[in-house]
Amino acid sequence: MDMGTAFAPVLASTLDGKPWKEGGREGGKEGGVKTVIFCSGKIYYDLLREGKGQRDVDPSSILLLRLEELSPFPAPFLRPFLRPSLPPSTSFLWVQEEPLNAGAYAFVAPHLLPLLPSPPSLPPFLEYIGRPALPTPAVGTDEMHRAQTRDLFGKLWRRVREGGIEGGRGGGSGCLKV
Repeated sequence: MDMGTAFAPVLASTLDGKPWKEGGREGGKEGGVKTVIFCSGKIYYDLLREGKGQRDVDPSSILLLRLEELSPFPAPFLRPFLRPSLPPSTSFLWVQEEPLNAGAYAFVAPHLLPLLPSPPSLPPFLEYIGRPALPTPAVGTDEMHRAQTRDLFGKLWRRVREGGIEGGRGGGSGCLKV
């Protein structure tokens, strides 16, 4: 870490990498958020790179929240970004490259769900976008890994385009595997 910088447990930006400040993006309005994407680690950079190729997705309508610290869970640092003033139709997605049983989702979801604002009469909802659970640490071939990565981002961008909770809310459990 460079001199004069400080560790931040949560980093916030739009899909085009512009910083997001508490209360909204610099020069933007919080009401324009349609999707909040949570992630941790390297996939953040993949999201920024892949997002540049999505011409029909408004980068300022997506709030990226990168969790740099998982334990202790950074709830106090997330709360300012997850206010009830977000539009009721905002969708919340957790994206990870690792399989469901190997990444941070299983740990993060129970901590994150209580923080998510939701419309009256609906439970908080966090949608999982990532690889399915695997009995091995890797799929075995580079070709299969690349195919799964393409599928992961394909699902993500389809979900972002559908937008809003009505586009993907399912069940009553508060979580959905995609």
